[in-house]
Amino acid sequence: MVYPHPNARKKLSGPPGAVHGQIRQYPGHDDGYGDLWVTVGNNSPDLDTAECSKGNNVMSRTDSIQSGEWGPSNTHSLRGGTFRIHPDSSAKGYSIPAGNFGDYWAKQWESQGKTALAAQYRDTSKVLPEVYVKGDRSNYSIYVHPTKRWMAWGVVNYSGINDEFNLITHPVFAGWPYFHKNNVRACNNGKDPDAPTNNSPYNSGVTDLPPATPSVLSNLVNVAMSGPIYLFDPTLDSPTQIPPASEQHVGHHELAIPADAFYRHRLRHRDYH
Repeated sequence: MVYPHPNARKKLSGPPGAVHGQIRQYPGHDDGYGDLWVTVGNNSPDLDTAECSKGNNVMSRTDSIQSGEWGPSNTHSLRGGTFRIHPDSSAKGYSIPAGNFGDYWAKQWESQGKTALAAQYRDTSKVLPEVYVKGDRSNYSIYVHPTKRWMAWGVVNYSGINDEFNLITHPVFAGWPYFHKNNVRACNNGKDPDAPTNNSPYNSGVTDLPPATPSVLSNLVNVAMSGPIYLFDPTLDSPTQIPPASEQHVGHHELAIPADAFYRHRLRHRDYH
């Protein structure tokens, strides 16, 4: 992938076979941050629902390529999540913004007295510093609030009727492959959404993951796409501008329904204010 930047033009090599990824960049002159946000799909087969219903392990059965735990719930992988970097003119091409997944959760664990776990999250051999979100299948249509840094995105889940919309204010583990929708188990895996663990032999990251974050909207028919967070501009003299009553609303829609069937969800829902 090639991205534009005022200081340089560089090429980033992403993981092969990544699905449903998207790039979102906000140049520094627009928001004062200039970070690059990239979503990367899970790059692994869907769960075997027949075997799953029997209570069999379908997460890491044969090899890493077939493992649902190799990417989305592996904190040392870019697969199945979002990463955030700050492009620059250095030899590496970017720096790491403060407050990414490892940094954020290390502080959370420390505040809970879990110093050993916090140390693991600061260990870049266990948590990639670029990671911002983990636990997605096919994360799609990302949008980031230009000043508050809230992130909204759609997820194309398996079975065609489990798509979801997400809205967060900080780094999270979104749950996949253990949970989807409103933290519903994607398999009879015995996992606890409040304390999920990745015990796969193909996991190169931490074992103990953050609590799974449920979606804002779920049970949607494909393909869930998240629109922008609307910001009313009082200086804009336009008869077509959306009214100020829609300020701080996020737009959602699905490709499988008419375009006028447009979901809107108030950002004030669930502490977004």
